[in-house]
Amino acid sequence: MNIRDLKIGEQKTVVCFNCENICGKLLCMGVKPGCKITLLRKTNFDKTFYLRIDGSRMAVRADEAAKIELM
Repeated sequence: MNIRDLKIGEQKTVVCFNCENICGKLLCMGVKPGCKITLLRKTNFDKTFYLRIDGSRMAVRADEAAKIELM
């Protein structure tokens, strides 16, 4: 399961990342295995996802969202 599979308001835990290229960027933004992610909102056609991650808010693109594995 990844962020693209979440429903608005649903919360899951980050398990791992599927791509080494994006791993460093996500870690710098505070997204790491074990943190809680809540989907706040999606844009039309699911191109951008607005998230709450351990109290912080951020937006990720669909390609980044697909690379974050959740449990």
